[in-house]
Amino acid sequence: MHFVGGGIVAMGMIWWTFYSAKVSAATRNLPKFYTVIIILGFTALMGVFWEFYELIIDRLITKNNYISPLQQGSLLDTMKDVFVDLLGGAAAIWRFFYERKK
Repeated sequence: MHFVGGGIVAMGMIWWTFYSAKVSAATRNLPKFYTVIIILGFTALMGVFWEFYELIIDRLITKNNYISPLQQGSLLDTMKDVFVDLLGGAAAIWRFFYERKK
């Protein structure tokens, strides 16, 4: 689920960066390295926000564990989730630049 979510966030940023009318031409002409860093950074930020959401749900909503089992297993689980978000984002970026090169 995190892989797909990271890919969707990255595709949204790719669309916003390259196809939105609200972005200047200077942004569209950034070097590829900077574009990748910006898109992956935004993907990581959204992944961290999602982990905060999971933490809030676990601690406040399912406080007594009546609704569902805890989603947050450990710090390792959180780090794995953010890493998989970044892998999904990297896959979307790679696919975009691969198709663009053709």
